[in-house]
Amino acid sequence: MNAPASERVVATKSAAALLKKLQDEYGPLVLYQPKGCVGRTGLACFPIREFLPGANELKIAEIAGAAFYIRHDDLGDLKTKQIVVDAGPGSGGLFALERRLGVRFFARLRRVAPSRGLAA
Repeated sequence: MNAPASERVVATKSAAALLKKLQDEYGPLVLYQPKGCVGRTGLACFPIREFLPGANELKIAEIAGAAFYIRHDDLGDLKTKQIVVDAGPGSGGLFALERRLGVRFFARLRRVAPSRGLAA
């Protein structure tokens, strides 16, 4: 991992490398965790200029130079958990930047000790 466990969102080396590659081509990026999917599915990756957050979207971190957004409704899931962003073989979403490379971003949750819980 690239960050201590006290951070809300961390990236694996493969996720950080993929973000760097995409940033070199597309410029600043955003990763978005769709509603109700915290730690369960793929992430959406967009050029930041194409991402228009609504009133319920909240930037909770920056990983490997990319903004990370979730829906405010899902923030409670992170009080004792951390999002680990990874990348691997697969097909991202229809409009995902990484899709043409045959890889996708995905997230999983890692439990953190209650004493190290993360403020909402």
